[in-house]
Amino acid sequence: MLFKLLLIGHFLGDFFFQPKKIAEGKKENINLFVLHIVIYSVLISLVLLIYEKWWVQIILFFVTFFSHFCIDWVKSRKIEKFFKDNVEGIDFWSFIIDQVLHISILFIYFLVCDRELNIIGISIKNCRLLADFSLSYTLIVNYMLSILILILPTMIFIKKLLTYMFKQKNKKDNSSQNECVDNNQQEKNNSNLAQNENKNSTDEIQIVETANVGAFIGVLERLLILLLGTINLYTSIPIVLTAKSIARFHQLSKQEFAEKYLLGTMVSLIITIIVMLCIF
Repeated sequence: MLFKLLLIGHFLGDFFFQPKKIAEGKKENINLFVLHIVIYSVLISLVLLIYEKWWVQIILFFVTFFSHFCIDWVKSRKIEKFFKDNVEGIDFWSFIIDQVLHISILFIYFLVCDRELNIIGISIKNCRLLADFSLSYTLIVNYMLSILILILPTMIFIKKLLTYMFKQKNKKDNSSQNECVDNNQQEKNNSNLAQNENKNSTDEIQIVETANVGAFIGVLERLLILLLGTINLYTSIPIVLTAKSIARFHQLSKQEFAEKYLLGTMVSLIITIIVMLCIF
């Protein structure tokens, strides 16, 4: 239970209490950087309030602060600036490594801290009322952790994965095409570049809007699958996927969209199933 509560604190601090302004601004603004780490450390310390003595909480607060500071400093101030030529790849893999390191530290807390829940110094084992309460308490924690994971963390992971996969694919396609294009064709392409700037900017706006709607649909899809899975209505899950496919039917004729749609849907489904199996 302690590890689940620590994970709730982690996902709240690293995702939900870190809006886009802080996530992007902390790379250049040290005040936003420290603000994020303080918020994260406080949330983790609040979890430990019901488990450890006050002096242990103070020690773990500073351990959390400095460990998070070091990991995020290296990630945002060193690695991402050093590998500017491969932004998508570094962004994806640094995100994975960053999360693994943070969760590993929380797992160490779980191993060394007292795992028996105490509320105002009363052990759950010695209180029948609290013991009865712990059953519903556990279910609430399970749902809370699952929902937190399936909203922002999964959405950001899928977005970074798709960006990484298809940027790499486009680079390979472009490099192979450029080898076959002669100098005259290259000059013609350069002359048409200025004419297409307005069209490209409009297309980018449409792509962003579509991506935002798709991300929201993905969140609803994962939450519905979670609900259906936890109440043992597994046969209803294909209905959710079918409804999503019908809504996107005309767009599936485009190969790149179809590939992104299939990969995103499969990853979303796999993550939801893993969350259900590991938490419930």
